[in-house]
Amino acid sequence: MSFEMIAVDLDSTLLKADKTVSDYTKEVLQCYQKRGTIITFVTARLYSACTRFINILNPDVVISNYGALIQIDDKVLHKDIINVDIANKLVEKLMQLKNLGYLCAETENNYFANMSADLSNLTMSEFFFMSHTDISQGLNGDALTIAAEIFDDTTAYQIVSEFPSVSVIPFSGGNFFGFAESSVDKWRAVKILADHMNINTSQIVAFGDDYSDIKMLKNCGVGVAVANAIDECKNVADFVCDTNDNDGVAKWLKKNI
Repeated sequence: MSFEMIAVDLDSTLLKADKTVSDYTKEVLQCYQKRGTIITFVTARLYSACTRFINILNPDVVISNYGALIQIDDKVLHKDIINVDIANKLVEKLMQLKNLGYLCAETENNYFANMSADLSNLTMSEFFFMSHTDISQGLNGDALTIAAEIFDDTTAYQIVSEFPSVSVIPFSGGNFFGFAESSVDKWRAVKILADHMNINTSQIVAFGDDYSDIKMLKNCGVGVAVANAIDECKNVADFVCDTNDNDGVAKWLKKNI
C-alpha cells in the first residue's frame, strides 16, 4: 500500500497511556515524512496542548480542537468558532449545573476555566492548564471549543439541544464532553486539508480510538483502529493494529506501507 498522508489521533492512539511517544514510533514517522508523506495530527486537544508533541515529532499539519482548527507551520488554514454570544450563553447554562466539574473554553487569545487544573491528574495536567481567566466573568471572544466535566451522560445532550449551532462530542472512559460549532468533526477537517493539498482522501490512512475518530476511520482511504479503541471504531475500521502502549501505529505502518 502507498499513501500520501498519515492522519493520526494522539491520545490513546499514537501516545502511550503515560502520554509519551517511543523512539521507535518517532523513527518510523520520520522515515515516512522523509519520503514525502504528510504527517498530520488529528486531535481533540487544544493546539497549545499539542506543543510538546509538535516539538518531538514535527508534524506537517496539526488539526486540533476536535477538528475546529487546522494549522500548517503555525499558520491557520481553517477554523470554526462558536459565536461569543452563543458561547457565553452555553457557559452560563453549564455553570448552573449541580453536577459540573471542570469547565473550560479556548478563544484565539485566551484560556478560560472555572478552577485550576489538578496537576496530579495526568489527564487534567496534559489537557488543561493552571493559568486561566475566570470563566464566570464571560468570554471576551468567539470560542474555538468548550469542554465540561459532567457526571451525567444525558445532561450534555439536553443542554446542547437548546443550541442548534453547537454539537456535543463525547469521550469514552470519562466524564468530559466537548462542545464545538455544529459542523466540526475530525473527518471534515481532514477533507478540508486534503482539498487544500490536492490529495485524494483515498490516499490517506487514518488512525484512531474514540468517538470523534469514527467518521475519519470510515471515510479515509484506509482506517486503522488501535486494539484499545472502542468497538464503534473497530467496527468501521479496515484494520485493527496493536495497542497504543505497544506502538500499534508504527508497527502497522512499518508492516503495511
